[in-house]
Amino acid sequence: MVAAAMTGAVLTASILASASSNASAFLPLSYTSSLLAAARSHAQARFGFLLDSPLVRPLVGSWWPSVAAVLLVLLLHFEISASPVRITHADDTTPIEEWDAQYGRVRRIPLHLFIRERCPTLVRGVFYPNLFLFNGDLQTIFASAIAQFRDRRVFYEREILNTPDGGIISIDWSPKLPTTDLKAEKVPLMVIFHGLTGGSHETYVQDLVERWNEKGYRAVVVNSRGCAETELKSHILYSAGWTEDVRLAVNYIKRILPNTPLFATGFSLGANFLTKFVGEEGDKCPFVGFTAVANPFDLLVGIKSLHHRWIGRAVYSPAMANNLKRVYLRHQHMIHKNPHHAFEAKTILDGKTIEDFDQNLTSKVFGFRTGHEYYRMSSSAQYVPDIKIPGMFLSALDDPVASALAIPRYEILANPNLFLATTKKGGHIGWFDGYFSARRWFAKPLVEFAEALVQARLSIPADLEPVEVHHPAPAPKPRLHQPYSKPGHKPPLAPHLVFKHREHRDTAAAPASIPAAVAPSSGNATAVVTKPAPTARSAPAAAASSAGPSAASGSFQETEAAAEEPVDDETLGIGASGWQAFERFMSSKEGQIAMTMGSVAVGFVVGLALGSKPRRRGVF
Repeated sequence: MVAAAMTGAVLTASILASASSNASAFLPLSYTSSLLAAARSHAQARFGFLLDSPLVRPLVGSWWPSVAAVLLVLLLHFEISASPVRITHADDTTPIEEWDAQYGRVRRIPLHLFIRERCPTLVRGVFYPNLFLFNGDLQTIFASAIAQFRDRRVFYEREILNTPDGGIISIDWSPKLPTTDLKAEKVPLMVIFHGLTGGSHETYVQDLVERWNEKGYRAVVVNSRGCAETELKSHILYSAGWTEDVRLAVNYIKRILPNTPLFATGFSLGANFLTKFVGEEGDKCPFVGFTAVANPFDLLVGIKSLHHRWIGRAVYSPAMANNLKRVYLRHQHMIHKNPHHAFEAKTILDGKTIEDFDQNLTSKVFGFRTGHEYYRMSSSAQYVPDIKIPGMFLSALDDPVASALAIPRYEILANPNLFLATTKKGGHIGWFDGYFSARRWFAKPLVEFAEALVQARLSIPADLEPVEVHHPAPAPKPRLHQPYSKPGHKPPLAPHLVFKHREHRDTAAAPASIPAAVAPSSGNATAVVTKPAPTARSAPAAAASSAGPSAASGSFQETEAAAEEPVDDETLGIGASGWQAFERFMSSKEGQIAMTMGSVAVGFVVGLALGSKPRRRGVF
């Protein structure tokens, strides 16, 4: 062991000693090189006598310690930053119906067991953040920066829908709809709702659509009013709680594709009004299931958490406000036509944070008196208990925009249709993994969950009724023994001391079909063993039982531990009062201490006896 420790110290010292000089060839980050240089100085001070030895000195100038240092840094990074998926759900989840081809019937399996079988990324998945994006702020900022430079990888076919108030919304299909009969179309369709000031062009939307299309399925992105180069033709824009446009788009899609299973996904602000819509629809919701990614849930809690940090007040909130101002400037000629409110452009543009923008414009457009009232009334957390379809909420606990404090955990636990999947890291719609790539991790578990639900729905023949299959109940958890100090609790005797349990009772209450000798008492849970046929020794007892209830008042019952004929306390040489006193002593604190000390003494004596005898090697 000492030799192994010395070898490890020598290897570590040699690696650190030479890694700093060669780190620039492998680690481009300056802070990593500085860290290795400091480690080299520390190793020189602590292990200088080892580094100067003739065995270690040739290794210091070689190249392989630098490679080993890089591998060591990567290993430590992935070990520290590993973020396993944690799933939270109710004890009894709603059953998912699917066709069981082996038995030719519909099988119903609870949602949490269904996820365990079909979604390995959620059950056994671990998110490893990118080497350079190791916290939520870096993930969020990189997600915003990459949206400005990444090229479009998904191509859509746009369709315009007219709203009852004269406005329009656009929906983008990928791939485009077939020209044949749409009523016979059964290709699964994912309906996607983007985040604040987003659209179908967003990188997180394209990442999901691209992976979903690889499965051979179709996706449609519902763009809010004025977003994704959609012209605003009404004085109403959109908000976190406006679900009328969602209802319009979903009803249209369901009307043209009546036999297509629909699955919905929402991001950030879109996750909020999607959750609100699903809760409003209840059991009439047309979706097979849904996922809400980075849902803010409680907008008031979220805005307070956002402004609680300096980076939230100085970076995130002004950035989101500027995005909203750009949308406002592009469509202010229509927004100012609102017949109910007169807006001042200077007041709106002078606002510094997203809270100012919602106070000055959004709340007034949708009829709220203040911005905080808009936040309270538009939050989706209050609609979570009303959801009646399977759904998943995916959130990162280090999300700086959609705070983890707003997650309605108790409401999710109380709803058997929902489950919550969280990771420690990921940022706001980030989840970038890999080394130098910019791929997102969240698309894989989302596609697994969506595909499992739509395939389960497609597997059921339309003319069959589901047959409920009862799954075996889980084994009950072992109960802990109640403490002896509880009032009215009588501790059980040791098995080797239980010969008989005497109970004086009136056997007249026992049913006539049960012999008085074996009739269980009302307060005893001991198993009863039927007595054998009476012998010459037990003739008096048999005569007493055959004489009727009046002659059997002193009868007793035997336990499984009583293998012999019952013996009176007097035969054992212990009177009734002495036996009760012994029981009271053993149940007291002094009796427990005496028993413990006796056990320790016996064990010590036995250990000395065994230790004094010679033992052969390998014999215990």
